Formats: sequence, C-alpha cells, structure tokens
Amino acid sequence: MIKLMPPKEGEDMPYLKVKRCPYWDKIEDFHHQEDGYCHWMECGDAPVFDDEGNMIEGLGLLWDSVKECGLREYSDKELEKMHEG
Repeated sequence: MIKLMPPKEGEDMPYLKVKRCPYWDKIEDFHHQEDGYCHWMECGDAPVFDDEGNMIEGLGLLWDSVKECGLREYSDKELEKMHEG
C-alpha cells in the first residue's frame, strides 16, 4: 500500500506512506548498503560466490527497501486514486 501523506509538522514536503514487502528482510551482519534480502527472489544486495569461486553481484537496492522483483506493482489508476487522498 502506498499513500501520499500531508507534510509532517514543521516540514514542507508531503511524504509517501509505504507498507513494506512481506518478502523483504535485513541481514544484520552485513554493511548497511548490502544488508537487504528478498526471500521471494532468494538473493540480496551483498555479492556472493558460486561453487567455483566466481563472484556474483548482488541486487544493490534492497537495503533501501526498493522492490527489485516487479511483483505487486501499482497501475496508473491505482496511483491516481492514492494521490487523490
């Protein structure tokens, strides 16, 4: 769920209220920009190594709660309705 909220007291800009994805998680042992993990995609931000020692790049944006799977994207009609208040 995404909802446009009025500015908080003392601030000028409105903000988005977002319900976090149920598959999103944080791996506390990793650096803060590599600690995001998606249980649905079974991968995270941190690079990993395959059985042969080759490095596989991580996703990179999960740490900031950015969805990378494309699931449950909102249609234009849904977004317009949310912005109406």
